[in-house]
Amino acid sequence: MAPSLAPAAPRSWRAWLATSLGALGFLLFGYDTGVIAGALLFIRGEFALSPTLEGLVVSVLLCGAAIGGLVSGRLVERHGHRRLLMGTGILFTLGAAIAALAPSVGALVLARLVLGLAVGAASAQAMLYISETAPTEHRGAFAALAPLMCTTGILVSYLVGWCLAESGDWRMMFAVAIVPSLLLVAGMAFAPDSPRWLAHHGRIDAARAVLRGTLPEAEVEPELRRILTVTAAPAVSFTTMLREPVLRHALLLACGLALLQQVIGINTIVYYAPTIFRNLGFRPSDAILTTSFLQALAILSTIVAARIVDRAGRRPLLMAGAVAMAISLAAIGTVMSTPLAQTLAGHVAAVAAVALFKMAFSFSWGPLVWVTMPEVLPHRARGTGMGVATLTNWMANLVVSFSFPILLASGAMAVFGVFVGSCLLAFLFAAFVLPETARVSLEAIEQRSPSPAPSH
Repeated sequence: MAPSLAPAAPRSWRAWLATSLGALGFLLFGYDTGVIAGALLFIRGEFALSPTLEGLVVSVLLCGAAIGGLVSGRLVERHGHRRLLMGTGILFTLGAAIAALAPSVGALVLARLVLGLAVGAASAQAMLYISETAPTEHRGAFAALAPLMCTTGILVSYLVGWCLAESGDWRMMFAVAIVPSLLLVAGMAFAPDSPRWLAHHGRIDAARAVLRGTLPEAEVEPELRRILTVTAAPAVSFTTMLREPVLRHALLLACGLALLQQVIGINTIVYYAPTIFRNLGFRPSDAILTTSFLQALAILSTIVAARIVDRAGRRPLLMAGAVAMAISLAAIGTVMSTPLAQTLAGHVAAVAAVALFKMAFSFSWGPLVWVTMPEVLPHRARGTGMGVATLTNWMANLVVSFSFPILLASGAMAVFGVFVGSCLLAFLFAAFVLPETARVSLEAIEQRSPSPAPSH
């Protein structure tokens, strides 16, 4: 029998529900970002997309995500995670329906913008919701469920694309997401709010009830006292975060993680992997199927990360992943810019390099960035800080994804060389700037000295 993903189960169905629904938000995040990879092969012909329009259709989701991530911080402070994620599910449903019925490029762009708002809110607040409801000793494993569901959502989108490749029905590729979107709306109606949000808003009995669902009875009151000590301070604005050195340092850590996750090139692989394989001579269905297989490897890597993240720590996995990704990106660039691209050996090398990249990303910078960002932010700045960090993440994603098809036309080696350099920067950031947060409670992390360099 396979081992369970988390070392220990929550103590109540409500805690499982909170974790599962937060992860479902990430499933939709993954599906709606990945579905364009297969759909684009057929949208390109139906709407006669130029490279610029192609970049717009892909990247407008990222504009919406940047806005959704930023606005979600203020909304979650006011309304809580439960209501925010219900609203996010409604946006997912609406965007998928508009995309499935889109009569023109303009309507499709609108649908992608609406989906982006939902993706941004989910990426910022679903992880925060899980982090604030999970037990301290298993927070990394539980939080890693969300990126696991994200990679699963991407895989499902690829498989749906492969199943529909022969018919070219890209509209159905989008429509499939309506079902899990409605499940998110319905499920959040029964889910608890974060105990930290409840305590911050004076709902002490409700916070205690949620804690009883995740902790042994003897630990409930001590944990509640720690939460009340931290949440007594009022929530802060972005300008306050910039003025206060401790908050500014935490914000720079979170935004650094968010920025580096994108500039290492992951979403060029997520969005354009089938296109890359098509450029190497693969048939459309073969390109999508190969991408699906590689995404399955990514899921296995995320499961490995979830099993070991609380024992191995965040920083060692981030450093190892950065090195492996640099090697794989250098190989992809070499194959695509030389005559190897037209040979069987080149095809094998390209597939192996993409596989290595996706596996390395999925046990390091994929799940662990979303795990670590809320950990390094103090409670009073967590909602705002996650919104700003998510904005940073999606804006970097936008720049990379919009420019990739244009830059790729001018030469693969230079583009992938930039990504290799970004991986080296990511290694240095994890090695010398980022503090270790594994096996430390959120309250204890907040009480640490904000030294910019970890001890060795």
